[in-house]
Amino acid sequence: LINHGSICSESVIAAFKAVDRGFFIDRPDDGHSGGEEVRYLNMPFRNGIQHLSAPGIYATALESLELREGLSFLNVCSGTGYFSALACQILGAKVRRA
Repeated sequence: LINHGSICSESVIAAFKAVDRGFFIDRPDDGHSGGEEVRYLNMPFRNGIQHLSAPGIYATALESLELREGLSFLNVCSGTGYFSALACQILGAKVRRA
């Protein structure tokens, strides 16, 4: 994501390094997905009813939001929680999770 220019700010880079996308996705069950590695590609992921956008989409959104410690952030209908987990990393230790 850094090499493709999707992320450039230190806080977003640190968030992506801290949050493992694989923890938010069940193991592929279709037998054709190339194994667990597919969970880490910069592409959308669907496994049954579970869906995550490509990491580059999350990166673009986080860079655009310009989140920083002390700001408020509300993520309604947060799906797997991956985007919220990335945002929490940026917002810092005093973030309140509902």
